[in-house]
Amino acid sequence: MKKIVIPILACVVIFFSANFLYSQRYHSNKQVVVHLKDGGFVRGWVVTNRKGRQSIVDLDGQSTELTNDDEIINIATLEKEFKKYSRDIRRKREDKTSEYLKLLDWTKERQLYELAHQLAPKIIRRNSSNPDPKVQQILEWSAKYLKLARSVKPPQNEGWTKEDVQKIRFALLPTDTVVKGIRINFRHNLIKKFIDDMKAQGVFTTNEQVRQFTNKSRIEQAQFIKKQTGNKYQPDIIIATDPPVMREFRRTVVPLLTRTCANAKCHGGNISEFKLFPNTANVVNMYANFYLLDTYKADQGRIINHQQPTASLLLQYLLPASQAAEGFTHPVKFKTPIRFKRDVKYQRILKWIESLPQDSIDVLLEEKSAQPPTTQNTQTQSQNTKSTN
Repeated sequence: MKKIVIPILACVVIFFSANFLYSQRYHSNKQVVVHLKDGGFVRGWVVTNRKGRQSIVDLDGQSTELTNDDEIINIATLEKEFKKYSRDIRRKREDKTSEYLKLLDWTKERQLYELAHQLAPKIIRRNSSNPDPKVQQILEWSAKYLKLARSVKPPQNEGWTKEDVQKIRFALLPTDTVVKGIRINFRHNLIKKFIDDMKAQGVFTTNEQVRQFTNKSRIEQAQFIKKQTGNKYQPDIIIATDPPVMREFRRTVVPLLTRTCANAKCHGGNISEFKLFPNTANVVNMYANFYLLDTYKADQGRIINHQQPTASLLLQYLLPASQAAEGFTHPVKFKTPIRFKRDVKYQRILKWIESLPQDSIDVLLEEKSAQPPTTQNTQTQSQNTKSTN
């Protein structure tokens, strides 16, 4: 008898363990249900993009951007509601089928496919000879998403990385001026690949041109490579230090941001839609903040205006209301660190904005290639150019 009981008990344990793991798989990965402001429900994973904005991605891969009016609900909270409704139905003396149908609609609306898959067969058994076709459809729907949940992996938050820092550094590397103080390394035999590329395109037609290129400093080589091929070889050019505009951003702009905009009570927290990273000691966060400032467009204009530097909100918002241009007052009052336009800090920020490329950083990053390479002598690219310290 014992020989029979033990295998049976083992099967029971395995069965319930499998069911537990099966159920936990669907509850795992922090799935939630979002009650949208328009009244609909979406189930999936909430992800955050680089600008701090949240979206919900469902099992079908569809993404819906969330607003402050949308409500994020834990699935466990909805399951408690389901259990309560179920208990209320069981207490009723009259026919319960219509109430169970309402509860099934409730689970379908909130995309609780696990619960729907459990409830639908019970309703069908109450009238198995003539089952409700709607119940059968919901059963098939729940089975589809239970199966889909096994294969779908949760999406990842769109975070900033060191690779993004490299892309921004390369995008800000000038090609028409001599630059000093930047450490650059090449990888994956880049120089040979570039020389072969230039030979194939007719840019390097003599050994002397190749020799002149190889005798350049690494900074000059990187500038020439970028000028000829745009972003084509960017992944193999490692820039270990800040380009000039980012050095000045670190020295001049970052300290002011830390005391004003990039703190938890302003754009460094959850108060504003426009997000900044408060920990600017982290180099990735610092570059992310530069990107966000350079690309964000507020109702009053651009934070950094490349075409009209004095109209940049970065400057206007740091001035007292009496000194700022009309209509350019920061929505939230704070003690401004700059008192007037003659202030050294104001002038340094203005000069920094004027030193930026004509295009914003998002445009520069999208440039896949430069103008077609031109046949030219590569001797002393630095001639007739001004030096940038």
